[in-house]
Order: sequence, then C-alpha cells, then structure tokens
Amino acid sequence: MILGACGAPADTPDGGGADHDGAVDGDRAPDAAACSPEIVVAEAAPLALYVMLDQSGSMADPVAIGGDRWHAVTGALATFAQAPGATGVGLGLQYFGVPQTACTAASCVTDADCGGAACGPCFQSLCLGAVDNADSCAAADYATPEVEIAALPAAAPAIIQSTQLHGPSTATPTGPALQGAVDHAAAWSAAHPDQSVAVVLATDGLPTECGAAVSDLATIAAAGVDASPPVRTYVIAIGPGLASLDTVAAAGGTGAAAAIDPTADPGAEMVAALRAIRDDAAACTYRIPTPTTGSPDLQAVNVVVTPSGGAATTVPYVAGAAACPAGGDAWSYDDPAAPRRIVLCDATCGTVRGDAGATVTIALGCATESR
Repeated sequence: MILGACGAPADTPDGGGADHDGAVDGDRAPDAAACSPEIVVAEAAPLALYVMLDQSGSMADPVAIGGDRWHAVTGALATFAQAPGATGVGLGLQYFGVPQTACTAASCVTDADCGGAACGPCFQSLCLGAVDNADSCAAADYATPEVEIAALPAAAPAIIQSTQLHGPSTATPTGPALQGAVDHAAAWSAAHPDQSVAVVLATDGLPTECGAAVSDLATIAAAGVDASPPVRTYVIAIGPGLASLDTVAAAGGTGAAAAIDPTADPGAEMVAALRAIRDDAAACTYRIPTPTTGSPDLQAVNVVVTPSGGAATTVPYVAGAAACPAGGDAWSYDDPAAPRRIVLCDATCGTVRGDAGATVTIALGCATESR
C-alpha cells in the first residue's frame, strides 16, 4: 500500500503506525501526490566472511587426483583469496580444533613459528606444546581468529602463511568452533555496520568432541540468524556421509551444504564453493543510502526494480526475512529492530540476479510500501 509523505503503514519498520511527526495514523490524510522521492542507485554492502576450517586428522586422507584433503582445501582457499573476483571481500580465518592453551600453530619450521615458549619447541615440524594439549571446548578460543577479517587481496598473504603453519592434527570439536565463529562474526558486524558478515564452516566430518551433535550445530546456526545483527552460516562438507550437515546450512539461512567430492577434483570444487558463497552472501544486500539532506527516514524507503526492457516496479516491504513470501516480490531490513542494510527476498533476488540488465534503485522520502 502507499501512504502519503507523512503517513506510515502499521507494518513499516518501526511497527508503530505513527506519522513521521509522531502523530497517530489518521491525524493527517495521505497525500501521495505531494511526495517527490530522491532516487539513489542501490549500492551493494561490502561482504566479510569468517572461515572456520577443520584441521582434524581425517583431513590428511588422500584424494583421487593426488595429495590430501588438507592441501586441496587450503590450496583452494589461497586461490580464492588471490583471485581478482574476490577483491574487496573481507576474509578471516580460524581452525578447529585448537589446543586448550593459547597455542594456535601445530606445524612449524622453527621455534618462532609455534608462537611462543608455551607452544614450542618445534620438533620434526610439530609444535610440541600444541600437540600435547587436548582440543578446546571453549567457544571463546574459536571466536578469536588466527587471521582477522581484512579485505582481499591484501589479506591473502596472511591467510596463505597461516595455512602453511597448520596441518591435520586434531579431533573435531565442531560445536564450540561454530559457536565461536558466529560470536566473532556478530561482533565484527556490530563494529562494522556497513558490512554484510557470514560464517563459512568447512569440515570433512561430524562432531566428535565437546558433546555437540549435528542438531546442536543447527541450533547454533539458527540463533545466529535470529540474532541482532543476524549472521548466516554457510557449510562446506568435504567427503561422503555428511548429508546431515544440510540441516546446519538450512538453519543458518543458506539452504544446503556445498558438497565436495574427494574422488573428483576437491580443490576445484572448493574454489567453486567459495565463489558461490561469495556471490550468494553479497547478492541483493544493499546499504541504506543517506539522503542529500538530513538523515535516512526508515519509514520512507522504497526499493524499485527495473527489469531490462521493462517498467519500474516498487517492491513491497516485509518485516524481516521470515516474512518473505514464497514466490512474490518483497524486501526487508536485515534487522527490523535496528535496520542497517536492505535485503531483497529470495524471489526478488533471483529475478534481479537472473537479469543482467536489471537495475535496483532506492527511493527516499516517500512512505514505505508494504505487503
């Protein structure tokens, strides 16, 4: 529906049905003709990914084309981080499991690679202090990244150097690892409100430590989506027998896990999965623009989609991703209680992504149209 420049529908972002001056709806008659919006080309929100990478012993399993899962996956991560298509994407990295101490490096060349006396010395390419410790079950140990989120390609050397100091050596404490990843992504998002942040859980097995089951992982992922700001979780499943991880991806708002087949070319499949995650996570998420004068009025924002060769259509607002219709056009704020970004619902996003000539603009100053 359309109200005048001063009216506000009851289901617009503030949910209160108040006019812009604080008066209750009905104090003023709508006057759509009086509204002249400011049109702004939609600007994609910058993307940041926090990768939680499995370094359990099974990652040493061989792959069909030679080498092992670990080198296939970390090589793919290096390829992704250095590719021109990832320029500007933020990328951070942590591993699981990590020792109960502050040790973060398991593999080494010199004592210095072990990160200090508590984790060294380096003996036969292993940091003995790290090897002797059991995996941590504390989410806080995984919420602290080994490589903090930073924009690519500048962050690529740190990512690559980090992977070279690690290797398959632990069990699989996936529960605290995922919780820590969601916690760090949420903290990063709160500190960087202009960015869209997501977790990437890459694993070749089901949880083996710390008392977590796949259902617990799904609960953690769902809580991330429901949090403010929300954090989505993508899952990359490396190897067979991991279909149950689809429930974690679904709970994390990302559909199904990306399956990597070790009997094919896992490195190429891993690169493709990371690129697909990048494209999906970045798609259809836009900054809330600031008008030429004044501050954004979140009750007076409209999204307009113009298909190639077609007429412009104002897409209606819904109060959160959970309210997106199964097949109709709609958009929402990432967090209706504290909006920071505009997000197209799946059906509208699919239309825009499938039409190379489509444009998305944001109209400021006229009351938000809602379903």
